[in-house]
Amino acid sequence: MRCTFILAILLMFSGMVMAQIDYTEMPELWSCGAMDCVYLATMNPVAENVNEGKIALALNHSNWSTHYLTFPVFKDADWNLTNVEYLEIKVKPQKGMQLGWQNPTLYMWNRNGSTIRIQPAKDNHIFAGDTSGEWKTIRIPLKDAPGWEITRFLGPSIEHIDYFEIHFSGGGFPEGCAHHILVDGVKFGSEPLSYMPPNPDTGDLDVLIIERNPKYDRYDVTKYVRTKENPRVEIGICQNPDVKHQPDLGESVTFTAVVQNKGKRPLGGKYVWILDGKEVASGDIPDLKPREKVSYDWKWQWDPADHDLTFKIIPNGESYCTYNDQLTIRTNALMYRFMIERGALSQMETKYNMFGSRSCEDWLQGQLMYMNRLFEYSKYDFAPDGITQRVAMGKLEYVDDGEMVALGGGPYRVGETDFECDGGRGLTAYDNPWGKGSGGIHEYLNHIGSPDDAWLHELSHQIGLIDDYQFITEPTDNKVNGVGYSYLNRGIMGGGETDPHPNLGRLFSLYSPSNVQGLNVTKGKRRGYFGEYLYCMPKQSALVIYDEKGQLVTDAEIQVFQTELRVIENKPVHKGKTDSKGRFALKNRPAGRHTTETGCVLSDNPFGPIHVVGLNGVFLIIVKKDNQEMYGFTCVTEFNTAWAGGQTEKAEIPVVVKVKGDERVYLAGEYKVKH
Repeated sequence: MRCTFILAILLMFSGMVMAQIDYTEMPELWSCGAMDCVYLATMNPVAENVNEGKIALALNHSNWSTHYLTFPVFKDADWNLTNVEYLEIKVKPQKGMQLGWQNPTLYMWNRNGSTIRIQPAKDNHIFAGDTSGEWKTIRIPLKDAPGWEITRFLGPSIEHIDYFEIHFSGGGFPEGCAHHILVDGVKFGSEPLSYMPPNPDTGDLDVLIIERNPKYDRYDVTKYVRTKENPRVEIGICQNPDVKHQPDLGESVTFTAVVQNKGKRPLGGKYVWILDGKEVASGDIPDLKPREKVSYDWKWQWDPADHDLTFKIIPNGESYCTYNDQLTIRTNALMYRFMIERGALSQMETKYNMFGSRSCEDWLQGQLMYMNRLFEYSKYDFAPDGITQRVAMGKLEYVDDGEMVALGGGPYRVGETDFECDGGRGLTAYDNPWGKGSGGIHEYLNHIGSPDDAWLHELSHQIGLIDDYQFITEPTDNKVNGVGYSYLNRGIMGGGETDPHPNLGRLFSLYSPSNVQGLNVTKGKRRGYFGEYLYCMPKQSALVIYDEKGQLVTDAEIQVFQTELRVIENKPVHKGKTDSKGRFALKNRPAGRHTTETGCVLSDNPFGPIHVVGLNGVFLIIVKKDNQEMYGFTCVTEFNTAWAGGQTEKAEIPVVVKVKGDERVYLAGEYKVKH
C-alpha cells in the first residue's frame, strides 16, 4: 500500500504539471508530533468534511501542549523559497476549542538544524473567539509583513528549506481532554513547488559512528569536601590527576567508521576519509545486506589542535536517505558514550527523524550535530567565535531492555563505572516512572523529527554545565524586599540572558554567556568537573550603579545581599557608598584556594566560597539616595564573563537599579545600561 502510493506520487510529478500543489492530498508524506508531552499526537487523513480536494488531515491530541504537522516526512525537499510569497493553509478547529496565543506558527527547517519561525504578532489573534468550528483560510507570509513576526535561528537559508512544520499551541480544553484540528489546502502561493519523495524500498548506507582509540580516562571528580570558609559549600577533588587523559603529541590514534545498511535492499559503494577538506584515504564497500555492518580504520599521528575528519560514502546504487552518507567529527572533540536498549532501538526506528531516515543512530548524531551548531552560534562580545569546543559520539553500545540505570536516560548499567568518555546517556525502552515531561521513550518519539532541547540540556550537564535556573530567585525567597530575580531570554540551560540572540521559547534557544565562558575556559581539558568555571573571577571587582535613565548613581549608600541556598536573608555582605563615578569597590571575602585540573582557580572573591551549582551566586543591591530607595541585581556569571573578556585584574560590573513598584520579578535582560 505504502509503496503503491509513493509510486503514484512519483508518476504524478513526472509530468511536472506546474499548478499549485495541495500537499494534504499526499497524506502518507506527513507526520505529526507534540512538544514536552508523553501523550502522542496522532494524525489521520479524512475523506469527509474536507475544504478542497479529496483529503484533509486530522491532527488529534489529548493535552494542552504544542502539537504539529510536518511535511515531508523524509525531510529532504531542498526547496528554494526565494520567490514564494506565502504558505496557504485552511484550518478548522474542533467546535468549542479556543485557540488563542500565536496560532498557527510555521517553522521552516533545514536538516542541519537552522530554522525560520513565522507566527502572528501578539496583537494578531487569528483564532480569538473562534469557537464555531468553521473553516478559516490563513496565508502565512514568508517575507516580512504587518501582523506577523519572523525569527531566523542558526543562519537559515530561504534557498534551502528541507521541510516545514505547522504548530498549534494550547487547546482550550482541560488537560487530558481529546481534541482535534482539521487542516486542508496546504500549498505555497505565487510559485508552484513540486516534491519528489525518495523510494524507501532501496538500500541505505548509514555512517553510524566514528570512534577514536585509544581511550583514556576523564577526570574522576567523585569526591567532594566541604570548605572551611563555608561548611555548606563543597569543592570537587580529582582522584586521578596523574593518569594519562589525552594522547601524546604524535601518538598513533585510530579512527574507526562503522557503516550499516539500514535499507531494504543490498547496497555497496566507495568510501573516502577527508581531513580538513583533503582526501587522505579511500576504498570500496562491498554490497551489504540489510542490517549488515562493516567498519573501516584510519590511523593518524595525534595533533591536539582543531581538525575536522569526515567519512563519506558514495553509494553505487539508489539510496533512500543520502544525508547519513557522511559524518564529520572534530578530532579533539569531547566524547559521549551512548547506550541503547534494544527495545528503544526498535521503537525509535518506527518514525522518521530529522535526517529523514529511520535510524536511531542518526537521531543521536543529529542531536550532537545540532549541539555543535548551538556552540558555534552562541556568540557574544567576549566570545566572537561562540563556543569553540565540539562534541562527538565516542562509544555506542546496544544492551538488553532493563539493563540501564532506572528512571530512563541513565548512561550506564546498574553498578557500572566508565570514565573513558567525557559524558554519557542512554535510551531506555520504557517511560520514566516520573510521568509526563520526564524524558521517557514516548517523549522522544513524539518529537523525533526535530532537535530535542531537553536531551541537549542533559548532555550539556554531562560535560560540566550547570542549570542556569539555579540563579533564579523566587520573590518569596527574597527576605529583603520581596522581588525575585530571573531572565528575559533564557538559554538552553534554563537561565542566563541570551540577548541579543533570538529565543524560540519552549522549542529551543542558545547557550548563555556563562555557558560559553565555561566551555571555552576548559577547552582542551577532559571533563568530570561540574560548574568549576564559576571560580574564574577578576582579582578586584567593583559595581557601577546606573538608574533606569542610564545616569550614574553617585554618592549613595549601598548594601549588597547574597543568596545562600537560593534564599536572600536580610544580612548584607557588603555595604558602603558609591563614589563620584557611581563605583562601589567590592572587598574580596575568604574562599580558600583550590585549583582544578581544568585550570580554574577558586580564590578570595566578593562572593566567598562559590557553590559550583550557583546556589549563592546572586547579589541583591539596595541603594539609597535623597530619601529614595532603589534596588537591582547582578550574578556571579557577570563576573565570570568580565574575566573571560579580559578583565582579569580589575572589573567593573554595571548594575541598573530602580525604584520598587508592583513588580514581582527583576528580569536581567530588561534592565540594561543605557548610554
